[in-house]
Amino acid sequence: MGEYFDCPIVQCQHEGQWIMDMSTEGWHKLSIAEQAKCAGMYQRGYAKLNHLDLEMIVDPDRAKIQTILIPPGRFIMGSPKNEEGRWENERQHLVILSKPYYMGKTPVTQAQWEAVMNTNPSYFTAVGKDAPVESVTWNECTKFCKIIGGSLPTEAQWEYACRGGTQSAYYWGTLFDLTQCNSASYWAKQVLSNYDEGKKFGFNEKWEILGARTTSVKKFPPNPFALYDILGNIWEWCQDAYADYPSSFAIDPCHQSGVYRAYRGGSWGNFATTLRSAIRTGMDPTYACHYLGFRVVVNL
Repeated sequence: MGEYFDCPIVQCQHEGQWIMDMSTEGWHKLSIAEQAKCAGMYQRGYAKLNHLDLEMIVDPDRAKIQTILIPPGRFIMGSPKNEEGRWENERQHLVILSKPYYMGKTPVTQAQWEAVMNTNPSYFTAVGKDAPVESVTWNECTKFCKIIGGSLPTEAQWEYACRGGTQSAYYWGTLFDLTQCNSASYWAKQVLSNYDEGKKFGFNEKWEILGARTTSVKKFPPNPFALYDILGNIWEWCQDAYADYPSSFAIDPCHQSGVYRAYRGGSWGNFATTLRSAIRTGMDPTYACHYLGFRVVVNL
């Protein structure tokens, strides 16, 4: 106990190492702010105790992708049945991520994609090359990751990193906050005198007429693990095949069977309940569109 930080939480042992346990009653009694603070302290403490760099540059000669260490841990994946906007595919279950990994602090940008692939397939090029690359297929993203020595995150890695210790609908709290991420709600507020008018618009080309689009990365605040744009801006491809969650405990899960591939996080064209930490859906790996990109992980 207290191996990494002075914080009132519960740790558990897995394969001889202490890891943070975010599934306990004690953890859930902490406020959202306390959960976030403890997760950040654990992240920094784990790196120091295990002599690991907190941050690492991947592909330093070309893409120069900034990554940050995500420590192992145990958490509840999915959403409770009373969470507003919950989808039926978000069944809660316990997950252990047994190994640390480095995750891109931002989605891969247009500039980073271009540095490696010598192309820019993005629809929103006018935003600038610091905006996320989009209009890329799962197949293309896995090729990019392989070239630079990384991979796409598993769904479990993605959600654990997104939550940053929190169990609320959004990593910043239980209610949606326009200032926290790029969303349709954000654009509705920017361009419409009456915010509620925005709800009559679905996720379609009408939002582009109103000016909705991607933004440069790091425009909005980071989550407790210092990750930017992990909710909103663009949906992000994951490694897994899109499949039903298990009904029980899982260690380092990654679904292998299925035609579609999972993607997470919501985008510039989605309203509040489609930007929750638990939101998930899937698509054919050859599919590409201007609300879908990715970020990189390097597994240790």
